Amino acid sequence: MKNINYRKCLELNSAYMPTKIIDSDRAYIVSLKGNADIIHTHPETFGLVNPELEVFRPSVIRTKKYFNGHFHSVKYSKDLVFKRDDYTCAYCGKRDRKDCTIDHVMPQSKGGKDSFENCVTSCKKCNQEKDDLTIKEWGREHPNPKRPHYLLLLNNLGTIPDEWKKYLLW
Repeated sequence: MKNINYRKCLELNSAYMPTKIIDSDRAYIVSLKGNADIIHTHPETFGLVNPELEVFRPSVIRTKKYFNGHFHSVKYSKDLVFKRDDYTCAYCGKRDRKDCTIDHVMPQSKGGKDSFENCVTSCKKCNQEKDDLTIKEWGREHPNPKRPHYLLLLNNLGTIPDEWKKYLLW
């Protein structure tokens, strides 16, 4: 079971570029004042005095003004690949930190590089089974790994909500 922190909200600028992660209480106030639109909500509601009133916590908001956030480049590392993939095998979906390995989608023996776009988390069984085959030779679906946004890699974030991934991976 994924441990998602419903108190966190991804803030996007008016161009839908991630700028920061804020508390969902603050995100709700910003949207209530008319300075942002709520794009996605968490399945959790605020604890309100009126039990008949359900207000869901914002998960993603888009501010109405453009803020030119500084782009932070993320340097490739195996640990960051594991974090990006949430320690889950790209091929079979097994999630086990102790069983994680790095697999090169295009094998190094065939010119594949160490990069976010070519490396995925794999369990040992799938990695051994794939060996030095390409995805096409192995007959599996291409996992399509992407470079992560620096906000994805914050230490205290926990599991990334699915609705954030389209903004944080490209």
